[in-house]
Amino acid sequence: MNLELIHDQDTSWNGFANGLGFVGIVGFGLGFQSKSARTVSVREGVSVVRSTSGLH
Repeated sequence: MNLELIHDQDTSWNGFANGLGFVGIVGFGLGFQSKSARTVSVREGVSVVRSTSGLH
C-alpha cells in the first residue's frame, strides 16, 4: 500500500514537472518569436526610412 502511494505521488510529480517544462518551452518559443518578429519589423522600418531619405 505504501509503495503504491509513493508511486502515485511520483507520477503526479513527473506530470507536474513535464507540464511545467512544456509551458516553459512554449513560453520561451513564443517570446523568442515575438522578439525576432519585432527585430525584423524594426529592421524593415529602418530600411524603408533609409530608402525614402535616399530618394529625397
